[in-house]
Amino acid sequence: MAALCTQYNVALIEDSPYRELRFSGNALPMVSEFCPDHSIVLRSFSKVASPGLRVGTVSGKHSYLAPIIKIKQGADLHSAVPVQAIVHGLLQHEDFPKHLDKMRQLYKKRHDTMFEALRTYLPSECKITPAEGGMFIWVTLPQCDTFELAKQLLANNVAVVPSPVFYPIPETAPSAMRLNFTNATSEELVVAVKRIAEVLKRTDTKEVICEEETFA
Repeated sequence: MAALCTQYNVALIEDSPYRELRFSGNALPMVSEFCPDHSIVLRSFSKVASPGLRVGTVSGKHSYLAPIIKIKQGADLHSAVPVQAIVHGLLQHEDFPKHLDKMRQLYKKRHDTMFEALRTYLPSECKITPAEGGMFIWVTLPQCDTFELAKQLLANNVAVVPSPVFYPIPETAPSAMRLNFTNATSEELVVAVKRIAEVLKRTDTKEVICEEETFA
């Protein structure tokens, strides 16, 4: 891919908000590392510092960034200075690496809990793709209306993201859903997976089981 971008003078846009959250496996090089003069890299501090810090970075050669800077200035002049100062302070703090390690350990524990619960409770027709980092597990389902499934799950206070929203042509998307494992405790994740399993088993009869807590 990098060779093609270089050969045809095409800009590669690489979105990398979760790279620092790898908790297993071996880190792979970024595609942009093989074509640094033909790439734009997007990063986000809201994933590694705090969700409330809506600050990101864009890196690349000047000819790529100059138009982006003008668009940014036309939209809101610039990101909030106090928030940028907070992020700068966090990055310079000697304990920030410990913060990242703590997050990785916590996310790995919750990932493993959800993965095992999915393998235990979901129908055998479902394919569960484990993650080596980030915040999500991808589950491929038997053919179904994933938006309708998401509505039924939401009625059971479980929020999932149906697969069509991740595809340029939604109609061609396989039946699947993305599940977040970072926003709930291990105990809550097991409860959520059990509710998903119940709804999947009852899809044909359209029965809904409602509980009080909400998990996302």
